[in-house]
Amino acid sequence: MRRKPRPNGKFIALRDVESEYSIPYHKVWRWVDRGLIPRLSREVTGESIYIKRADLDAFLNANMTGAAS
Repeated sequence: MRRKPRPNGKFIALRDVESEYSIPYHKVWRWVDRGLIPRLSREVTGESIYIKRADLDAFLNANMTGAAS
């Protein structure tokens, strides 16, 4: 059986977003489910959901306010 390649550092698994970005998994999952942040295909990632860090950062920059100081 051929093993699927794991995405490198420019990708992040949704399960890791909470620990690295302090954003709850379910919130990011909803963004991906609604098509606001594109996900990698299952053929590439297997069962885990991966997104590009650049896509997540761009989404956050465009949609989040810097009100907390």
